[in-house]
Amino acid sequence: MKSTDSSTLTCLRRFCALVGVALLLGLTGCSMPDFASGKALRSLEEEVTRIQTVQQLVERRLGLWQVAAAVFLVLAGFALVGGAALGSRARRLRDRHRKPNTESQTPSQPDITYP
Repeated sequence: MKSTDSSTLTCLRRFCALVGVALLLGLTGCSMPDFASGKALRSLEEEVTRIQTVQQLVERRLGLWQVAAAVFLVLAGFALVGGAALGSRARRLRDRHRKPNTESQTPSQPDITYP
């Protein structure tokens, strides 16, 4: 039984050592930036300027597409109204020029006169 306790203890020690080494290696990248030289600050300012320039470009392009979509929407409305008007006019012209065919028309109910 003594061998199982010692092997468990050895395994636990190795695990703790592995976790400790992993934590120490993870913390090596957490150093403070060098603000004394000003390189980091200039780099951040350049990045902010670049991001603002890209944002303005995107906003201009977005505005262009919004205007284009609005123009196409208005044109589609005019096309819809114009098509309806054209169809209505064509139907009225067809009805006006159609010759009445009295021979083929039969009254559905005979005229009944009441005394």
